[in-house]
Amino acid sequence: MNIDKLIALITKRRLLFHLSFWWLYGLSRLLLLHLSIPDLSLTYAILNILYVLLLNIFFYYYLAYLTTPFFRKGRYIIGVLLLLATFPLWVILSMTFSDISLMWDHSFYPEIRKIFLWHTFEEFVNAWYLFGGVLWGVLPPIMIKLLLETYRHIQRQRSILSYNNQMAKKQAYSNLAPEFIFGTLQLIQDKLKNNQNAQQATTQLTNLLDFAFYKSQKKTVTTQEEIDFLESYIGFERMRHSPNRVSIHFEHSVSENYTIPPLLFINFIENAFKHGVNSTIQQSWVKIYFHENNGILSFKVQNSLPKNTTKSSGGIGLKNVRRRLELEFPGKFVLNSMKSDIFEIDLEIQLR
Repeated sequence: MNIDKLIALITKRRLLFHLSFWWLYGLSRLLLLHLSIPDLSLTYAILNILYVLLLNIFFYYYLAYLTTPFFRKGRYIIGVLLLLATFPLWVILSMTFSDISLMWDHSFYPEIRKIFLWHTFEEFVNAWYLFGGVLWGVLPPIMIKLLLETYRHIQRQRSILSYNNQMAKKQAYSNLAPEFIFGTLQLIQDKLKNNQNAQQATTQLTNLLDFAFYKSQKKTVTTQEEIDFLESYIGFERMRHSPNRVSIHFEHSVSENYTIPPLLFINFIENAFKHGVNSTIQQSWVKIYFHENNGILSFKVQNSLPKNTTKSSGGIGLKNVRRRLELEFPGKFVLNSMKSDIFEIDLEIQLR
């Protein structure tokens, strides 16, 4: 079994892996304690192991899942405050456990309590030394988690690079030279100076191609740039269709200008027109919502469907978008689709 399959198995069976790890960890500690102090009572030994094990479990998840993410996001003040809180938390948890232990063994209670009787500076230093031992005990599982996350990040970056290279090659094979297209559009626009609708169409097409050829080559664009691109595309569709037959609604708002991968939403909108509006001569509609609030981007597309349609809406294009989302926002997005008498796509992305 190679390392990729092993990591995939660990991720899939995460709960079982965690339970097995802590069970083996506690068992090994109990064995070492018995070997070092053979005449220790079984009750005292179990309480000792439970005390150490529960502290290690608590501080592992506290540090790995609550504290570390703040440092990763650059929110160092909160991260440092959470780190400083570990010592008083250790004191509170230890005192609580010692009180509970009285139900089984009265000898364990004073052993814990004397750690926190700081009559001298040496006793206070000794308490910190013991606390350091607790943190040292959670270091191995935290290191394992960090190594796994680092490996996943490297593999994800490689996948993104490979995907982008493939897309760049496909685009290079399928597209005309951008300079030729923009030059042709400028020539057409000059010849249509007296036709306002035609000028507007060529201007919007120029904006679309500028984004597709140049801005889409960047790793990221701002949410506002993506909205402007979608506005141009939707504006072009409005000119193609009569407002009496096709109703098109686009609603958008952003609280902050986050950066996102380019061309992430266009496939959803293209499919709405392709499988809804363009598949019927009857009245139809498309509704598009693009909202960002507190780092959560919500994107929704709804479109009418022709009566008695059996054709699948989306297909390979939507699968490719889902693949991009998995590479760019692993574990930070939810994508759902629903088909009844209408087709709906709901996408939510955590941008922070």
